[in-house]
Amino acid sequence: MPLKPWAWVAGAGGALVAALPSAAAVALCFAFAGCRQPEQPLRIALNAWPGYAPIFLAQEKGFFRDAGVDVKLIEFGALADARRSFETGKVDGLATTIVEVLMARDASTRDLRIVRVLDFSNGGDIVVARKSARSMRDLRGARIGVELSSLGVYLLARAMEKEGMALSEAVLVSKDQRSMAEGLLQGQLDAVVTYPPESSMLLAKPDFHAVFTSRDIPGEIVDVIAFSSGVLHKRPGQVAAFLAAVDRAFAYMRDEPGDALRALAPRLGLSPEALKSVLESEITLVEPGEQAAYLGEGGKLRPTIEAVAATLRHVEVLSARPEVADCIFTP
Repeated sequence: MPLKPWAWVAGAGGALVAALPSAAAVALCFAFAGCRQPEQPLRIALNAWPGYAPIFLAQEKGFFRDAGVDVKLIEFGALADARRSFETGKVDGLATTIVEVLMARDASTRDLRIVRVLDFSNGGDIVVARKSARSMRDLRGARIGVELSSLGVYLLARAMEKEGMALSEAVLVSKDQRSMAEGLLQGQLDAVVTYPPESSMLLAKPDFHAVFTSRDIPGEIVDVIAFSSGVLHKRPGQVAAFLAAVDRAFAYMRDEPGDALRALAPRLGLSPEALKSVLESEITLVEPGEQAAYLGEGGKLRPTIEAVAATLRHVEVLSARPEVADCIFTP
């Protein structure tokens, strides 16, 4: 078996991390053509969600380059578009939600596996409506902008379920984030399912307010990093280096918060002050040292995945195949 310039090893708390080999091993590795790192970049699809800040920061600060991995971040305006890019083989992995992981596994033959928990949405995903709608109950029959076949449907289903309502009691209008905000502003829609930066822009206007947020369903909306099982088994060194760079970005955000916010703000469409507020009050980032508690044997993530899958099956956007929910990577 050829030597690999990176290897999976157990770090603190049992989490998988990337380990550098000795100088002698590196020299031997590059002496043989079969032992070189794959030349193709690691292609990651994602959207401008603040919870993906460590990934964006790793790119902005050159941490991927320092780790020896070529990473191509491919940004989409809608979660569903990012997911479809994976399903059609255009990317190797995703920064996305559990909802998208389940949908991708259901719709595609590609085996998508979660390797890292990034954050929990704690108010960041919201239903924004006109002030005339005081609650979700007032949105019966309303035109609601939502990213269909995506997280937005899950959030809306849970919001309506809390009020004893069904999705069929509203008119769902398929929109991406930018067009649905415009539709609400122009009076074409009565409410939208959205998140920063669009939600921050809408809530700054006196005519709109939030009638439901992910804070009302704590722990249910989880963002993760996931890769195809083929990439995880054939290119483990690249994945390990990618995760090591993301871990470094987490540390940089903790140690140099001001500089990190200034570097991230333009990429995420928010001011440094607004981004700081979102990260502190609407999103709970999950540190590298906490990963084993979620992804390890008997970890906290699996029951959440099963509960999300049950809701998606109930609203008939996910099949009943039980293996769809078996999506945590086991090295």
